[in-house]
Amino acid sequence: MFTSYDPEWIKRCYSTLLGYSLYGDPALGMTVNKTDTTPPTLTLEQPNKYLYIKGSPIFSSRHVSVILGGIVVKASAVDNETGVATMELWIDGVLKNTTDANRLEWFWDETSILQKHILKLIAIDTVGNSFEKEHTVWMFNI
Repeated sequence: MFTSYDPEWIKRCYSTLLGYSLYGDPALGMTVNKTDTTPPTLTLEQPNKYLYIKGSPIFSSRHVSVILGGIVVKASAVDNETGVATMELWIDGVLKNTTDANRLEWFWDETSILQKHILKLIAIDTVGNSFEKEHTVWMFNI
């Protein structure tokens, strides 16, 4: 193996030995056979129960979200066991956006003449557990 002086070969051998020393044998794996049955947690950051004018919250409301003009829908999901695989945004039963990150931001600027809309967010983790959250908004946007 070391019949001649080859610095590159020696470097590769030492880095392999160092890797085994620090991280162990990669064939052994690092996971425990544990079943994840916990769905991710989901947070709708915007819109909440406010009056929004062109995406800016003006004042708080107790019961309903009212949106005048467009708004950026913001949501985040967390799954501490296996991680978030995908997030979906549905409005009135129509899929509007999907992302493979744990953060979703989508600009909603569709024409709506003071109509009630149902926003549904779905977060799915990497093993298929899902969590849904619905939010009702009233929107006026021309």
